[in-house]
Amino acid sequence: PAGSAFAAGAPVLAGGRQVGTVLHRAPAANPAEELLLALLDAPFWVPGLELTAVDGSGAGRPLRTVSLPRVVARSLTTKIA
Repeated sequence: PAGSAFAAGAPVLAGGRQVGTVLHRAPAANPAEELLLALLDAPFWVPGLELTAVDGSGAGRPLRTVSLPRVVARSLTTKIA
């Protein structure tokens, strides 16, 4: 989104140690928030953790991990052919 503080490739930190990387960003329903998709090392991929992502100015900004929405593939529930 316009004015985003994060870019793909930004490091994600826990206690000053890099534990992941931002892959993608997107706007949230709340204009004051932003959604980040990050690849995190184990065990940091659980929901509810307070981590830090480094923004474009090099400053650390807080973030919280969340779970992905559960997606059920239609092909698992609908007979095809």
